[in-house]
Amino acid sequence: EETPQGNLFSTLSASIGKEDLFSFIGSLPEDFKQTYPNRPLNISTQIEGNISILSLKELKGELSQAFNFHLSGEMKAVTDSTRRSGELQINAQTEKLNFLLSLLPPNERSRYNIPFMNLNGKARLQNRTYHADFSLTEEQGEVKLNAYYQPKEERYQVNVSIDSLCPTNFLPQDSLYFLTACVQMKGKGLDPFLSSTSANIKGDISNIRYGNYSVSNIQLDGSLNNHLLQTTLTSQYPLAKMNLLLDATLYKEKINAILKANVENFDFYGMHLMNDPLRTSFQLLAKAETDRSKNHFLNVSLDQWKD
Repeated sequence: EETPQGNLFSTLSASIGKEDLFSFIGSLPEDFKQTYPNRPLNISTQIEGNISILSLKELKGELSQAFNFHLSGEMKAVTDSTRRSGELQINAQTEKLNFLLSLLPPNERSRYNIPFMNLNGKARLQNRTYHADFSLTEEQGEVKLNAYYQPKEERYQVNVSIDSLCPTNFLPQDSLYFLTACVQMKGKGLDPFLSSTSANIKGDISNIRYGNYSVSNIQLDGSLNNHLLQTTLTSQYPLAKMNLLLDATLYKEKINAILKANVENFDFYGMHLMNDPLRTSFQLLAKAETDRSKNHFLNVSLDQWKD
């Protein structure tokens, strides 16, 4: 293999004013044009190398008081689909971005908020596999993502952890005040109706605060193999102690599912679902069937209800 002799060296620096930016983008809502900051968007980049190694020395962008980002990385064997590899580092901060909400219908805007955030991480390509490792922080909350995807065999793995996140900072009218949870998923294949598709998922909710109550100690465990889906949800939370089992067979022409719930204790009053004291235990059995077209069936039975 010949080593490339030439090298590319390119730099770009631009400061784009509000009116110039809108002229380039085209049609935009008038509300957005009015709320968009009257400050220039500054962009600079530096690239050098060749098809053997191409380096992004930096790509920086900033809209003062709104956001800034910095990217850097390199790619090797650019034109070789087999040997190609590379890595991209990302660092970004957001500040006052609520002007973006003017892109929504007026009656929807008050439901959302865009808080100050920090994003750090890297994306990587190696051995025909894409990797991602990112961390998003907002006040005391943090969301971490670690994942990979191998397109040829459709293999993937995703790990997401959420620590001390306050969803009301994003949805101010909602009642979900606090969330700590994690989920891990690994599998092969993206079509759930193929026999070759398999997947495993595990999840854990350590703490959810919704309205006037909180929920914790909930685990999810599931798998999909050869058309058979099996999922278990276990709650050790004292006010909602239960075990749910879901078994289903997935075919393109037909889906059958059975849900079994063994509820040892459910405190409606303690969960703030009723004004009068009510605690109960019961068993629930639900059977469902569908041809994913015109025919559907559902049967639900409740047993051993105890106050």
